[in-house]
Amino acid sequence: MFKALGVSGVFDYHDADWQNQLQAALGERPLHALFDTVSGAHAGSLAYLLGYNGHLVCIQNRQETAPTPAFSTAISLHEVALNSIHAHGRLADRQALRVAGERLLQAVADGSLIAPQRREFAFSALPQALQQLKEGQGAGKWVTRLD
Repeated sequence: MFKALGVSGVFDYHDADWQNQLQAALGERPLHALFDTVSGAHAGSLAYLLGYNGHLVCIQNRQETAPTPAFSTAISLHEVALNSIHAHGRLADRQALRVAGERLLQAVADGSLIAPQRREFAFSALPQALQQLKEGQGAGKWVTRLD
């Protein structure tokens, strides 16, 4: 199921060779977008995985310098800085964020927000659940509970 959505595979960043495994799984098809939640430096180290006009999104930090040579892959750099709206956002920015939040909460309240199906399983069944995920069985939000 996930492969139909464009997932190339699951890679453990603790494995020293995970980036090479990802690149091998991608083959000639580079990434269009990459969201990094570690740091700006870490995001920069992954920029080579992006294709022409790709998007590098930093959640924890920002790119102070371009991670690729000028006039090469022409990637776009993005930073997610929600907290900065309080210090640097204008009134219109805060109002737009409030309106978006209200729409989200209204969608939750009226049931129009389509949330993934929740699949709960005991922690003792974690190995089997991970195997099922690896094999692409089942969708939704998988949640384990401690017995």
